Amino acid sequence: MADLTQGAVESLLSVLGKAIESETRLQKGVKGNIQFIKDEMDSMNGFLLHLNKSGNEHDDQQRAWMKQVREIAYVAQDCIELYNMYCTTPPRDGFWALANFARNYVHAYLQRRRFSTKIQELRDRVKDVGERRERYGVTVPAAGADGKGRRGGGGDDGEREKFLAALLAAGPSSSSLPLVSTLRRWVSPPDAPFDKAISLLPIALAADARRIRRGLLKHKAAAAAGADDTADVCMGMVLRALYAFRQGPAGDTRELRKLTAAADAADADLPKRALTFCYSELSTEEKGCLQYLAAFNREKSISRTSLVRRCAAERLVSDDKEKEQTVEQRAERCFEELLFRGFVSSGAAVGAAGKVKSCCISNGLVKEFIEDMCKQENFQGHGLPTHLQIQIKIRDAALPAHCGADDYYRQPQAPSSIMPAALAVAAGRHRDDAIDKMLRELRQLPNTYRLNVIDLGGCVGILNRSHLRRICKQAPTIKYLSLRNTDVDHLPHQLQGLRLLETLDIRQTNIHGSHTRNVFPSSLKHLLAGNIDSDVTVMMPANAREMANLEILSQVRVCWRRELRKIEYLPKLRKLGVVLVPGDEPAVKDLLRVICRLSGSLHSLSVRVSTPPINGRPTLEAPDSTLYPLPSNLVSLRIDGMRSSGMPSWVERLKKLSKITLCNTLLTDEKLDALAGLPALVCLRLRHRAYSGGELAFRKRPGGFPSLRFLRIEGVTVITELSFEENSAPALETIAWSSADPASTYDAVVAVPVTLTGVENLPKLKVVELTGLREQHPSALKQAMDKHPNHPHLHHPRYAS
Repeated sequence: MADLTQGAVESLLSVLGKAIESETRLQKGVKGNIQFIKDEMDSMNGFLLHLNKSGNEHDDQQRAWMKQVREIAYVAQDCIELYNMYCTTPPRDGFWALANFARNYVHAYLQRRRFSTKIQELRDRVKDVGERRERYGVTVPAAGADGKGRRGGGGDDGEREKFLAALLAAGPSSSSLPLVSTLRRWVSPPDAPFDKAISLLPIALAADARRIRRGLLKHKAAAAAGADDTADVCMGMVLRALYAFRQGPAGDTRELRKLTAAADAADADLPKRALTFCYSELSTEEKGCLQYLAAFNREKSISRTSLVRRCAAERLVSDDKEKEQTVEQRAERCFEELLFRGFVSSGAAVGAAGKVKSCCISNGLVKEFIEDMCKQENFQGHGLPTHLQIQIKIRDAALPAHCGADDYYRQPQAPSSIMPAALAVAAGRHRDDAIDKMLRELRQLPNTYRLNVIDLGGCVGILNRSHLRRICKQAPTIKYLSLRNTDVDHLPHQLQGLRLLETLDIRQTNIHGSHTRNVFPSSLKHLLAGNIDSDVTVMMPANAREMANLEILSQVRVCWRRELRKIEYLPKLRKLGVVLVPGDEPAVKDLLRVICRLSGSLHSLSVRVSTPPINGRPTLEAPDSTLYPLPSNLVSLRIDGMRSSGMPSWVERLKKLSKITLCNTLLTDEKLDALAGLPALVCLRLRHRAYSGGELAFRKRPGGFPSLRFLRIEGVTVITELSFEENSAPALETIAWSSADPASTYDAVVAVPVTLTGVENLPKLKVVELTGLREQHPSALKQAMDKHPNHPHLHHPRYAS
């Protein structure tokens, strides 16, 4: 239980170290106080490390002391981060910028004085907590008998894919009799499931896995018929944990020994013991992210990006300087690990390239286990910890009881069309009290409470400007604010006062206009705006040049000359999305200049021209058909609105480009052949007038499309024939072809006659989806699919399965 407290202390130590390094920004006396806090926290961290390694249960004194340390760590980190945010520096140029700085300097100076006093108080509290440990005799118990683990194997991504394939091959039996199904699933040779996965484990761990399997079989034999899903889930999770078992002296076999002993004794609580073992094999950060899932217990499904960014904002993870990973990347790794370990399972939402977009908790027992661990490790006797209860109340106030968050996050239409106005007002009458009640509860929180996240996504017919102003005033320390898919049309100027705000999500809202240029705080890391298929979005922030930590700038409108040059000096910007005015050639030139300046950091680029011109201008083609330096790290590219100019030639030289989305570009056969030479291209998505011909032919070419796995054609009604020659796409796994955008109602679309040939030339084909289409030669396609060695799944109204 000490590991989560240790994680909070390590996060604080990172902030303290950065504060001491920038000593010129510290007022007199503050540096000494911060240094003292850092030294004391270093000592406490060492004690926690020893306490964690001892492996014994913590007594009441240890638990009380750890709770005090964790609270101080959270409060101290908030205080020092706010102090640093008020340490402003004069702007580089501009008279009005300098005048604005002088106007705010006095306020910033007074705020620094106030926080320096709090730092002094924190110094005294830290000293008192350190002395209290000695005063009450809080000591490290002796280590357990065996702290070393046997050699296991985590494996790389390729090995994990192989292991998961072996594990998932153990599907439920087709027998309709529960008892027969259970016996076949667990003991019937040679088709006994889990045997193939167990065979991939080291010998010693494989023996333990078989003992655990026998114990779970006995447990299920004594349970009610049809209740074997829990045993399947637990056994799968145990095998995943054993596969990722920590190597060398860091490994710990205590929980594994407890589990095997419980399996031999046919313990009635064996499934929970299995989950405890799986939990013990998680890292500190992974445990924190897993516990945070309790805040989503009202959601039908959980958005992947929302979970990752919220975990980063809640400081459940820290950056890794050695591996050069940001907190968001670390949170992403934690999500991937929880997905692999089986604590969460993939939801219905899957991206164009097959990436999991949503998830859900695997099982009811797993959900109950997560809540129990939250109570135990956060020292709560009854109920969830306060910070999780607050998050649940915020989501309850934002969403109707019948709808999950992911239902709103996937809405593509404008917010005004989500609910009729009269219905929205009627709904708001009985839900308005819920929002006001939530805000009253936030106001009653103690001054030392850290509220990092407010997610109001999907809140329709309720939010108004007054609510947003109160949120900015009552929660000045939030790092994550989501208004996604709401009917909000205005951002208050008080938003600038959120000096720690890192993520602002205002996608699928009606927020637009010139007033948005001056409301964004300079602390932003992620500004997510607009709608991918709409021109309604915010304008480029006026202070974009001062956003030194900006990583994502998504779907902002460029209206002023040289406005894009504000972002060319942002070294951390990795995802850029802009909406250009038709015919604005200077803006395109500035965009090409920005692409060159950010060539080392830019990973994703989206360019949309509002109301695409018929003559094809503007174009992303460089003046001399070359671009230098080339954005060699670009992995995702989306171009929308350049009808006759199409895809620029410099794209053909991007060796890391893995995903391309084209819309209103009128791609030619010549450009398609050029794309075939991209070695890393995994997903090609063509939407709305993205192709100029009636037949989309993938022709035979040595080495063509070597990595292409996903082909998606959406709403390109001009394409009526799709063909593949031999060796034209050797890695293609999924063909998704629809006559309309996936968000449309297909029942209202007239089936378009099409022809699909050459599927026998795709050796790795797994899935073919034809939606809103009518195959002109259905028998020939069905015959080709049946003869394919992979027996790919054909999703088609005529052959639905």
